[in-house]
Amino acid sequence: MRRLITIPLLLLVLATYGQAQEDNSEKNSSNVSKNDFEWKTHKFFFRLGFSTARGDYSSTEPRDDAGFADVGRNIEFGYEVRINENFGIMMRYSNMRHGIEEGEYANEINNQLIAATNMTDFSSRASFDNYRFNNFLVSPRLYNRIGKNSYFLITPTIGFSSMVIGQLQVTSFNDQFTIVAVQEETNAEQAFMYGIAGGFSFRTSKFISINLFAEYLEAEFDNIFASATATATVASLGASNRTSSTAIYDQKVQMLNFGIEIGYNF
Repeated sequence: MRRLITIPLLLLVLATYGQAQEDNSEKNSSNVSKNDFEWKTHKFFFRLGFSTARGDYSSTEPRDDAGFADVGRNIEFGYEVRINENFGIMMRYSNMRHGIEEGEYANEINNQLIAATNMTDFSSRASFDNYRFNNFLVSPRLYNRIGKNSYFLITPTIGFSSMVIGQLQVTSFNDQFTIVAVQEETNAEQAFMYGIAGGFSFRTSKFISINLFAEYLEAEFDNIFASATATATVASLGASNRTSSTAIYDQKVQMLNFGIEIGYNF
């Protein structure tokens, strides 16, 4: 009799234990699903990073299209709408700035003065107020899931860019002369910009995502009008002479940006 009672009790305990295990499994599965990278339709985001000049834009060679551009910074903000888990469209504004290789530019001016005057004792220094870009860009974004909370991203980009070339001042001197040349700030016309980016996206919470990205961008600005004045002073006489000039030129701009994007998803 005791054995007969014990058997159904054991079966009842085992059945109850099995049900509890099943419930826990479903609960854990539910939690995994809730914690999973569930894509959301809307996202506002902010980007911060650094920008490196490439190609002619960064060249320090003695030619007209050499930009002498140095490493700069990039700030962006925008909005993205997700069509589905694997595709979204991003609209953004970016502001980028690059300085110039002031030492390299001063050396180039020295070389030009030496060639023009046959004097070898010139010393020059340059001061530049940045290349500045305002970009309005549209980017379809392709998502490929690589983990529970992570994606690999491919982002082609098209849009428009406006460039401001800051004031440039060069001071050159030797025992006989002091020459101060100033190129005024110049606004370039808008240019078509295009590029492509790759990166990784990570969901850190229900609403916050962090993206790491690298992006190549290119634009060509035509018919940039620049004006400059130069004042030369003869040290022994204290007399000075002033000249002015203008030029129209084209500038191809290439850059490679690296940064972090923080997004609010809802």
